[in-house]
Amino acid sequence: MLDLCETDLLALPQEIGRLQNLETLNIDGCMLDELPVSISKLAKLKTLHAQNNSLTEIVQDVGEMQSLTELDLFNNDLTTVPDSICNLPQLNRLFLSPDQDFTYPIGFDTFIASNNVKYNVV
Repeated sequence: MLDLCETDLLALPQEIGRLQNLETLNIDGCMLDELPVSISKLAKLKTLHAQNNSLTEIVQDVGEMQSLTELDLFNNDLTTVPDSICNLPQLNRLFLSPDQDFTYPIGFDTFIASNNVKYNVV
C-alpha cells in the first residue's frame, strides 16, 4: 500500500508504473490534475483512491489494470469516462461525482449491470 493522501502532491512521477507489486494506491486530497500514463502498468493494483483532486481525465489505458476492483474518482473535474474502463473484469466499485455531466463510453450501462458494479454507492 502506498498512502499519499493529502500530501499536496502536484504530480505523480512516471516511475510509479515500476511499482509492480503495488495493490493499493491512495492519492485522495492531493492537488493532482492528471495521472501519469505509466499508472496503467500497475497490473496488480486492486484499489485506486483519487478523490478530491483536480483530475480532468482518466488515463485512456485504465483498462489495462486488470486487477482493479475499486476506482474512486469522486469530486474531480472529469467530463469523460474512457472506453477502456469497460475492460476491467474485476471492477466492482466505481465512484464518480453524481452531480457532474459525463460522456460515458458505449456499453457503459451494460458493463455496470452485467458485472454487478456498485456505482456511486458510498
